Amino acid sequence: MPIEKIFKVFSDGSFDTQKKYFIETVVRNRDLVFDPEGSIDPKFSKETFQMVSVPPDIAFESIFFQIFSKELLVQFLVVFSQTYTYDYFLSKLESKYNLFNVSTDVSNHEKKRLKEVAELYFEFYGTLMPLDIRQKFDDFIKRATELKNRVVHAKRSTPRSRTPRHSNSLERQDDSIKKQESVVDIENREKSSLSKNRTQSLLQITNTKVSLADKKVLVTTPKGFLSVDEIVKKVTTKIGINSLLKEVVDYNEKTQKLLSNIEISLRLLAEQLYVTDLYLIKKVSIGDFLSESALSKKYSQDLNSIISVFGKTVGVATNKTEIFEFFISVACECLEISEYNFGYLIYCEFTSLSIKMEYAEAFEHLGKAIKEKYNKLNNIFSISKKNTYFEHFDKVTTNKFPITSYMTVAVVASNVTKMKDFSGEDYNHNFVSRMNIPGNVMVALYNVLKSTIKYPFHKLIQKYLAMCLNEFESVQLWSQLLIFNCF
Repeated sequence: MPIEKIFKVFSDGSFDTQKKYFIETVVRNRDLVFDPEGSIDPKFSKETFQMVSVPPDIAFESIFFQIFSKELLVQFLVVFSQTYTYDYFLSKLESKYNLFNVSTDVSNHEKKRLKEVAELYFEFYGTLMPLDIRQKFDDFIKRATELKNRVVHAKRSTPRSRTPRHSNSLERQDDSIKKQESVVDIENREKSSLSKNRTQSLLQITNTKVSLADKKVLVTTPKGFLSVDEIVKKVTTKIGINSLLKEVVDYNEKTQKLLSNIEISLRLLAEQLYVTDLYLIKKVSIGDFLSESALSKKYSQDLNSIISVFGKTVGVATNKTEIFEFFISVACECLEISEYNFGYLIYCEFTSLSIKMEYAEAFEHLGKAIKEKYNKLNNIFSISKKNTYFEHFDKVTTNKFPITSYMTVAVVASNVTKMKDFSGEDYNHNFVSRMNIPGNVMVALYNVLKSTIKYPFHKLIQKYLAMCLNEFESVQLWSQLLIFNCF
């Protein structure tokens, strides 16, 4: 927590008793406040002004301060799960509720934050809680919501001399209209984005049913790929791993030829990997990652299945250099749209393949432009340059997908020791340490889980990626991919 945050205390222009007391304490006890060995909590470093120690109970009280950011709240809730049991954390929330319910000296922000904390904590860990605790949390959230709504109602009802008696009804109508307008705006934006992306990609999805027999076109098969007749024959049998990615992906009416995987727009595939990644990860909660649950492991396995299929294309392709060039370029496109996760996985897979004896020559024949792309990936994703990745990631302000394997490593590292293994000042230091690992990395995950899909869903490519998850063992899905009039 940077010490600069204290200046936000005065951002609203007010200067109440609490703030006066705070600044007086800091001024009179400066040496103690910035003394890691001092007697005032939390403790800050003299050199970096970063917080180095805080007792969990003080940390809990601080989450209700207005200057407390959402990112910091996520970090604290991550560490609270390793500090308090679910039942004990609920008891602390209940104590706050009882205080807020009767006190006249509690801000509206604190009451709203109580509801927010309960909902966020339940969102993180609800599926992991015992049924009885889950029901208690559900009941508490309802009561906290009622408390928050009473605050809003009282605030709106105060200026009775200037507000018509039906104002609350009008406000509700106004809110409803705004929500409807928001939905329309979102739909319009999605349609606009969909149209734009379709015109820019090589693959066009239309409502026209395409039949090769009706078109009577001459089909040419790219080198290293099966002909249509060969693929159709294989549909009736179980598809083995050696047939992966040899299939025809789409038919382009304009050029009257089949498009192989190599001919798919690089950006389009990168965008669809982002869509797939977001779809898969939304099945997993922060609590699942922290507890290394079966769901988090399944998510990692799904990603590895897709990457494994990509890697096996090198073995079955005639022009192996072309495969390297294609996927290195896809990884760069992933980087451009801030899909760090798949960009990193593709980089790792094809770096690993490049040092194998049977593929080394193909990798050596990469063109100059592709080598430059690979070096760019290497400068960001190389294990020896992990800090470069974090710096690059932090600079991106739009939706971005972090490298989830780094989160897994952070969780495993934090689980080597437990909070209960510490005591005294070591306990407080360890609390802050866990705010960074795994707390800080989970902020990126939280932001992803709250984000929405920003690219249109490409039906055909998503079918293909779904088949990658099943390693093409589903003949039914394979058949669907080859039926061009399936739209």
